[in-house]
Amino acid sequence: MVVDRIRNVVLVATGMVFLAGAAPLLLAEAKITALAKGPEPLTSSDDVRLLRFADFSEVAQVQEGDILAEGDLLSSVSGQTTVEVTCEDGSLLRFSGGFRVLIDAPTDSSCAVDFLSGSLDVVTDRPTEVNAGGVVLGSEGTHYSVELSRVEGERRTECSVFDGRVRVMSDGLDEPVEAGTAWTLSKGNVRWLRGADLEPVLNRVALRSAKFDLAQAVKMKRATYSEKSLTNLKDLHLAVLRTPADTGKRIALAKQQIMYERKDDAAYNLTQAQINTADKLEDNGIDPRVLRGAKYIRVAPRRPVQDPYALIKQQRYKEAIEVLSAQAKKQADSKVYYGLAIAYAGLEGARSKTANGYAARAQRQNANDKKLSSAQLREVSRIQAAYSRQDIQVRVPVNRPAVIENRRLEGVVTPRRQ
Repeated sequence: MVVDRIRNVVLVATGMVFLAGAAPLLLAEAKITALAKGPEPLTSSDDVRLLRFADFSEVAQVQEGDILAEGDLLSSVSGQTTVEVTCEDGSLLRFSGGFRVLIDAPTDSSCAVDFLSGSLDVVTDRPTEVNAGGVVLGSEGTHYSVELSRVEGERRTECSVFDGRVRVMSDGLDEPVEAGTAWTLSKGNVRWLRGADLEPVLNRVALRSAKFDLAQAVKMKRATYSEKSLTNLKDLHLAVLRTPADTGKRIALAKQQIMYERKDDAAYNLTQAQINTADKLEDNGIDPRVLRGAKYIRVAPRRPVQDPYALIKQQRYKEAIEVLSAQAKKQADSKVYYGLAIAYAGLEGARSKTANGYAARAQRQNANDKKLSSAQLREVSRIQAAYSRQDIQVRVPVNRPAVIENRRLEGVVTPRRQ
């Protein structure tokens, strides 16, 4: 029977022996969080079998939300269904092809599997451990894939790394596989793939990822399937796989993943791009609230926005300019330009070219929004006059008398005596 055959695989693969009085096994719990057959989303599937190690019962139809424990064996029947498993620590493991995988007891990581066949894509910022046919792959903070197949009766293991580094250990071999590299072992021979040789791997992984993302978007009613949508999404994935250090490409993919409700994947890409604070997310047009509950990202609280005019009074001009420049990116008005003009006048001197430029902008903008007071308009005019004439001196607001150009000034702007 199928159950008996799978039971034998479990016992051999785990090498577990029960002893009288032995302590109970430490469970490595994981959960099935998504299923898809090509670009078609599924909530359950009889194309994937689950054998429970605890009582050797067989689950003929797996479902989203099924809990996997140490010793459980998950296997594909036709090789057409993709299963996403999320470990307790949030690591995402996606199994596809004719896969067979055993949930293992973690050692130095909190997510470990014995991968017996098929394709596996791993996205995580935490330690993982994959035993792929005797080749142990240890990683931390990375995106990588594993292919396990047979070529002319010989096992072939391939590990491709897209972010970070994976440590490969097998028969005395212990070496790192860096991002942008694939390591293959077949018939006892090791081969490294880089550059153009890696392109088929990148295309294969990008297509798998795009199909899965699009399937989940269809399920959430955030998209409808089309070849154009699939191609566009694959291109976004491929761009990141080819140039993982390109922040712009990661942000573009993350935005599409957010739109498709693939928040964990989006959060991973944003974290890799170091877009992981509320301010940085908003600067890139992303509402931090949409990532609530997502793995891999811990959005730092928004920095309290200081009053730029208080900073100017304290002569902390650079800090004031930073606050006002951020405001100008979001919604510039005459008051923002006025503040920048005053701050640059304090930082660079009364005849600052930058201060004059912002003063001119403030004056033009005020013609539309009418936000400047009469006193502020006079200050703007005097900054412009100071830039064009030698007999006008500008004093930015301070909370105490100060000396500019060896002259003691009490007011905001004071004409030089003739």
